[in-house]
Amino acid sequence: MIIHGTKDRTVNTIGSTDLYLKLKECGKEASYILIKGADHGGGEFTSPAVLKELDAFIKHVLA
Repeated sequence: MIIHGTKDRTVNTIGSTDLYLKLKECGKEASYILIKGADHGGGEFTSPAVLKELDAFIKHVLA
């Protein structure tokens, strides 16, 4: 699971997008969430909505 803020000033979203696409191309389970307005880390990454997505992804992969 890749989670990236759209306002990240440390790592460009292009790298995360490329990684996600490559994982999918290789047949791997992958999920990509862009958090609108988020920088590199912060409270947005532990919001209830993001944690719900993370929980669902982990349950899916481990099923």
